[in-house]
Amino acid sequence: MEQIHSISSNMQQIKRERQDNDTDDDGAKKFKIESNSLSRQSITYFENLSNETILEIFELLDFDHLYKAFSNLNIRFQNLLADSHCSVSFSLSWMSKLNFQRYYTENIQPNQHRIKSLSLSNTFMINHILTPIYNASKLIRLQTLFMTNIFSKYLDEIFQSLSTLPVLSALIIVPVDYVKDKAKLYCQILRLSGLRYCRIQLSACNISKQLSITSISKWKSLCRAFQSSFYFDRQWFFDCQYRVNSNGNCIFFYSTNPYRRKKYALYTKIEKLSSTPQTPFIDSVTSVDASDGEAITHCSNYFLNVMKLITSSLYSRYCRWNTLNRILPLQQLTQVIFDSSDCNLASLTELLNLTPNLDTLVITSSDILNGRE
Repeated sequence: MEQIHSISSNMQQIKRERQDNDTDDDGAKKFKIESNSLSRQSITYFENLSNETILEIFELLDFDHLYKAFSNLNIRFQNLLADSHCSVSFSLSWMSKLNFQRYYTENIQPNQHRIKSLSLSNTFMINHILTPIYNASKLIRLQTLFMTNIFSKYLDEIFQSLSTLPVLSALIIVPVDYVKDKAKLYCQILRLSGLRYCRIQLSACNISKQLSITSISKWKSLCRAFQSSFYFDRQWFFDCQYRVNSNGNCIFFYSTNPYRRKKYALYTKIEKLSSTPQTPFIDSVTSVDASDGEAITHCSNYFLNVMKLITSSLYSRYCRWNTLNRILPLQQLTQVIFDSSDCNLASLTELLNLTPNLDTLVITSSDILNGRE
């Protein structure tokens, strides 16, 4: 009897456990169904958004993208595109005059009063839209204007038009040529009282004139003028250096001794104007810019007290770290700034071995930052 009672009790316990499991399964299924229902309810379709929200989205997009995406959908979106309350932006890249004139007539002219942002990439577009003044006066909502590849001779007339824009707050100008009268340009910008942001990219004037040398003695006499006793008595010697960079060719003519400079930049030399030999030891300089690898190879000076080194091309075909050690004591360097696109771990390891007193190492190499050697 006891065994029968025990078996009966066990069966009842198993039955209760099954009922509990079934209840849990039912709860889980119900929760899953409710979760799926909530997920379906949280999905919002674009066409279900309010007109006000859609107009706000439209103002973030370029007009061409808007027109291609929504003009052929339905009447509602066509009406929203034409809504006068919706501001639009135009970003115009290069196109032929014929295509631009057609684009201007079909798209820009009907929407002049709605344009909030305008990016123009050549002088023809800029003149067509902003001049004469009565054209520009229709841009009553224009806040941001970006003009590139514009010839400086048109700036005066364009700034007259810009003065009529009531809400212009951001202006970016990139002339295609050299602006001779920068002071006048700055005054014109300052007269735009509503501006909150302005950026101008001006090109440097590269004055290059071919000189006819009829007699070399004339130029020799000019050089000798700096080699008189007046300069020798004061230990003033002159030097000439040549450097090629992104802005063109530069020639530096300077007196070497009187400034007692703390910084020194190595450039490729083309001529030594002083006939008096200078001491190869320079003890006033504490910072050397050695970005010109070829200049390091040909340098005849030794910088005794350098503590800081700036370099970008040492690990090149011109020289290695041991070549640099010939012109300055690497072991006493405390700071090195390494700005190079071809830096690798091997060259850095060699540098660290040669600079035991280094406490600051600045690396701006994209290869190192990206984990490439």
